[in-house]
Amino acid sequence: MDDNTIALVSPRGLIGTLRQTNLGTFLRSLSPTSGRTGIFICAGCHSGRIPLVRHGDADFGSGRKEDQMNRLNWSEVAPAGAKALYGVHHYVTNSTALPEELIHLVFLRVSQINGCAHCIDLHTRDLLKTMPIDKIALLPVWHEVPHLFPDQYRAALAWAEEVTRVSETHASDAAYAAAAEAFEPKDLVDLTIAIAAMNAFNRLGAPFRLPVAAKP
Repeated sequence: MDDNTIALVSPRGLIGTLRQTNLGTFLRSLSPTSGRTGIFICAGCHSGRIPLVRHGDADFGSGRKEDQMNRLNWSEVAPAGAKALYGVHHYVTNSTALPEELIHLVFLRVSQINGCAHCIDLHTRDLLKTMPIDKIALLPVWHEVPHLFPDQYRAALAWAEEVTRVSETHASDAAYAAAAEAFEPKDLVDLTIAIAAMNAFNRLGAPFRLPVAAKP
């Protein structure tokens, strides 16, 4: 699949492809009665998917009354912006030397801090492919169980928390020095880009109430 082709994916797997130039038309064709529920577009990587489901949909709504408001589908309203943001995601997950598991661990921790249900659900599932549920469950309190995570993972988590809470921490010299000691310069920059990207996704996923895959 080339850079101008988008995969259409359902929970059952690949269902087709779409050219970038036809994305807007496809998005406009979606409706709660179209039958196209549970479809994701994927720009070349498993976790780079944009939900294309309306939030009133019975199959993917959270079930909470307060969440039944018809909120905008941000990727439909601004497909060019979505493409740009997912380009950063693609860079982080495919063009850096950071371990894939470390990236998803950072994505999940940032999402936990920001309270984005969609991203927490998504990146927990990504991590479950390589990490035991026991460790994932203790991620919010990783400081208390340091023996469960390698040194570099702990350094990445500490820097992720520092950068995500930058209005409180101001990215202190001490925190920067600790991160710089654990990562090569390019890796530290890439890690910070990953943290920034997930903060951006959280600030779209939570306000627009992107759905979760979890069922009652």
